[in-house]
Amino acid sequence: MDISTLATVITALGGFELIKWAVNRISYRKQQKRIKNSEAVKSMADAGSSIVATEKALRDMYEETLSEMRKEYVARIGELRVANAELNKQATEHVKEMSRKEDIIADKTARIRELQDKRVDDARHIGLLEKQLAHYKNWFCKREYGNGKGDCRRREPAQNPPLKYTPTDEDRATSE
Repeated sequence: MDISTLATVITALGGFELIKWAVNRISYRKQQKRIKNSEAVKSMADAGSSIVATEKALRDMYEETLSEMRKEYVARIGELRVANAELNKQATEHVKEMSRKEDIIADKTARIRELQDKRVDDARHIGLLEKQLAHYKNWFCKREYGNGKGDCRRREPAQNPPLKYTPTDEDRATSE
């Protein structure tokens, strides 16, 4: 190949700039690597600073949200305390009301037991009265002799031991 052809090809490809590029490419390879690395580090640092800025913005937003949530939480706790106090008051009133009702029930139960005891006593008294009534209905005397109350020794129906005569209200009324 001829020099003039080489010169024509070089001129067609960019001339002096091509030569300059080729020389720089060959001779300054290490410097170019360092430059590219430093540019990469710089871009990463810029990205890192933007990440730091983003992290700071997110942290600020988080803290702001957290403070709002705390305020809402404190307000809600206050509302719940008021509601809890009201519920405690209502529960206390219900307990007092139930205590009053239990006192009324206990009083009524005591009165019912007292009345039942009186009914039992009355039933016993009625039984005694019925026993006396049966005694007086069955107690009569057919005297074979004598007119007095003590003269009735041969009582019909015969009983063992013989009953003593006790006057009834009718006997008392007739004797007076």
